[in-house]
Amino acid sequence: GVISWRMRAVPAVADAEYQYVRTTTLTKGSLNDSVTVSGTVVSGDEADVTVSDSVKTYKVATVEAEVGDTVQEGDVIATLDTTDLQKQIEDAQQSYNDTLQSAQTSYDRAVDDYNTALVQHDNNLIDLQAKVDQADQDLADAEEKLNNAKSSRDAAKSTYDAAVNDYNALVADFESVKAQIDSYTSAYNSASEALNAALSSLNSANNALTAALTEQQNAQSAYNADPSDANKAALDAANSKVDAATATQASAQSAYTAAEATAADAQKSLSDVQSSCSITSRGLYGYSAIEMAVTTAEQTKNSAESAYNQAETQVSTAETQVETAEQQVKSARDAYDNEKNYSTIKTKAQAVEDAETKLEQAKRIPDTLESLQDALEDCTLTATMSGTITALDATVGSVCSGTVATIQDTEALVVEVTIPADDVPGLETGMSCLITSDATGDTEIEGVLSQIDPVANEQGSFGAKVRVTGEAADL
Repeated sequence: GVISWRMRAVPAVADAEYQYVRTTTLTKGSLNDSVTVSGTVVSGDEADVTVSDSVKTYKVATVEAEVGDTVQEGDVIATLDTTDLQKQIEDAQQSYNDTLQSAQTSYDRAVDDYNTALVQHDNNLIDLQAKVDQADQDLADAEEKLNNAKSSRDAAKSTYDAAVNDYNALVADFESVKAQIDSYTSAYNSASEALNAALSSLNSANNALTAALTEQQNAQSAYNADPSDANKAALDAANSKVDAATATQASAQSAYTAAEATAADAQKSLSDVQSSCSITSRGLYGYSAIEMAVTTAEQTKNSAESAYNQAETQVSTAETQVETAEQQVKSARDAYDNEKNYSTIKTKAQAVEDAETKLEQAKRIPDTLESLQDALEDCTLTATMSGTITALDATVGSVCSGTVATIQDTEALVVEVTIPADDVPGLETGMSCLITSDATGDTEIEGVLSQIDPVANEQGSFGAKVRVTGEAADL
């Protein structure tokens, strides 16, 4: 192929210069498409060191770090004054010890009373036997309910399996149908894209022609006002641009018309093949009918699954009831055996149990003491992640509230950018990026497009993030 320019005839003038046509041979090459945007470099990982609400009124005792320091997770950033807190912990510990001693004394007395009354138990054995009989009956009833629940569960499982098999078979048929029309769908999508490209070219050609006509009018006016050689040359150049723009516009119009016809044919072919789709073994004709049948089969499967899950839940509930009944039987028999073997008086035994419960409760560390001990730990402010301190709001003698320090990982950088809407369809996460900045000069740093916002912002563009993967110390 060659590029040529057409020569326009001009009136003969004295000492006219010859004009020559220059040609160039065209060669194939590669065309790379790219999107260039600007953004802000931020840390990919950031954490704050904050003061808990329980110690916000305590003053800072020491500050162990400065802005710019590199810290590891767990390093001490600052400590708070714990003088008053230590006194509160001592008082709470003493109160806890007194309560525990009192509970221990009560428990010891209950045990003594229980041991004294061991011989007085005969009248309780009749009542305990009745409880054993009732527990046995409750267990038998619970086991019967469990058997019924398992039968219902098995029936629901059979129905669910049948629904799953039918759904899977229909989906397989549907995928086969989809495979038959994939080429038509692809052809239609390609034709639509070609039509959009042709329309874009036509719009560009129209704009270029309009600009050339405007330039021609201006050149004609200038020449009419002053028919100088310079104005004559400008007019000739403007006429050439109009001719070239007219030819380009006509070619673009022709290409758009052809693309429009191709897209229409592709759409008709896709509609025709969709209408002709069928699964005759199921009496389904047409793509929409098949798709609806798949949806219905899925709903049936989901309904059967829900019924099966509900039946499983009923079985679990029945099993729990059986376990509870078994525990009640064991408890009743244990009580009878205890009364028979050890001559236990029920009230005395309960008194021992109550005293033991209170003793166990007394052994538990009170919430107040635990809160004070937790507060003591909170008075040591440590780094919540490894990185560099980029902000610090703590001075000795001051009271901290909120964020004391900000730690960022400057080794894991992200560039936050905004992409115009027209460029988004051609992009996808995982694409490689080249990053340059004023700080790094002409050096290109490698990155990966890691995120594109699913919706546009108020300006109609899309936010995105580029994860820095190359060496980026200067960033």
